[in-house]
Amino acid sequence: MSFLIVVATNDQAVNKFVKQHIKNDQLVNMASSFSDGNIQIPAQFSRGRLSLAISTDGASPLLTKRIKEDLSSNYDESYTQYTQFLYECRVLIHRLNVSKSRKHELLTEIIDDQYRLSLVKQREFLQQIKNTNKKRPTGRFLFIHFQLQCFEYR
Repeated sequence: MSFLIVVATNDQAVNKFVKQHIKNDQLVNMASSFSDGNIQIPAQFSRGRLSLAISTDGASPLLTKRIKEDLSSNYDESYTQYTQFLYECRVLIHRLNVSKSRKHELLTEIIDDQYRLSLVKQREFLQQIKNTNKKRPTGRFLFIHFQLQCFEYR
């Protein structure tokens, strides 16, 4: 027995047959008649780690399509690389031995468009974070350096 059924035919007899044989515990999307199904599948698109879904809950598939097209042009292919950069930064920033407020400042800084539009800026920021990570000891150890001096006592 199927868990999810998508009925998307242009044959009303087939659609009616499927509808009559659906069990109560099955999820059904009826493309030709949203009110006959029990789920809607949103329109969606991705740009790297960015995923956007759009739905009008069956009210207007044409409006959903228009909004998807608008968003798709606003969130162009530059977001593919940019979201990967954001991910890498987030991982590195969370490992830093700095305050939560400083981490928040750094994460806020990189959502500025200058970073999306410049690979040079992205590389510089990543290098800055990597260098910050090298400067600070990790773990819960306190390192104390001291020097012993030996004197000859006669």
